Amino acid sequence: MNYNIETEHIIIYPNPLRNYLYFYFTGNSKTAIFELYNMQGCQLISKTITDNEKLNLADLNSGIYLYNLYIDGNMQSGKLRKE
Repeated sequence: MNYNIETEHIIIYPNPLRNYLYFYFTGNSKTAIFELYNMQGCQLISKTITDNEKLNLADLNSGIYLYNLYIDGNMQSGKLRKE
């Protein structure tokens, strides 16, 4: 079963993901900062993303990852699962 992660300003999908993670901005924001961490807390990615961006995560191992998303001075945290 696929789920989308929806915040007040952005939708992140799909979850779980296979190779690509997509970002869709629903508000007026033009950019956000996406950070991805493994379960040990090591940062794997820190990237400024834009609307309709596609992020290639094919090199990640299967498992659970944590993310922080910074947009308009707010932070959203969550989990992503890589198949």
